[in-house]
Amino acid sequence: EDIVKETLMLDAKDPIPGRISQWLSLVAQMLLLQKDFFNDLDHLVGDGDLGTSLYKAGKGIIANLPALTFRDPISSFRLLAAVIQNSIGGTSGPLSTVFF
Repeated sequence: EDIVKETLMLDAKDPIPGRISQWLSLVAQMLLLQKDFFNDLDHLVGDGDLGTSLYKAGKGIIANLPALTFRDPISSFRLLAAVIQNSIGGTSGPLSTVFF
């Protein structure tokens, strides 16, 4: 794992980590704005709280953006997964972390 981590460390001049952080910030902001939409959608097939859970995830992501630099992708994605798992309740939280 150390060899992989050293290989994946990104140069400070590389624009990709900054782009990932910007994209993540935009996604988190959209989760905040679309809370009611996702709750209404979830209400048709579930308990109607998915929007609230995604809102919490968005707030958690925004709160952790300074630590999510992606210069160390492994650590950043682990933190992102933990934030999402701790923010989203029910089954959706653990299932969502599979993507990270």
